[in-house]
Amino acid sequence: MKALLVYPEFPDTFWSFKHALKVILKKASSPPLGLLTIASMLPRTWEKKLVDMNVEDLRDDHLRWASSLRPSPLESTVFTSGRSSRSTFR
Repeated sequence: MKALLVYPEFPDTFWSFKHALKVILKKASSPPLGLLTIASMLPRTWEKKLVDMNVEDLRDDHLRWASSLRPSPLESTVFTSGRSSRSTFR
């Protein structure tokens, strides 16, 4: 099984620090710890790949790599990333 974990892009707001990150030469303000935790709970035999859409675009080859595609039911509860998730999984 190949699990693709996708961390959605946050909207460009004051709280996203998107413009401040360029000044300090960083790509993201915090790692996607929730997805990393989920990845640690998956079976060791599974291959895992994490795509942080704040750092890189989700590409077709990422999607082809995955065994199946299912948006997380938890994703709808995250206010700031809901728009990114909906546009990604259309």
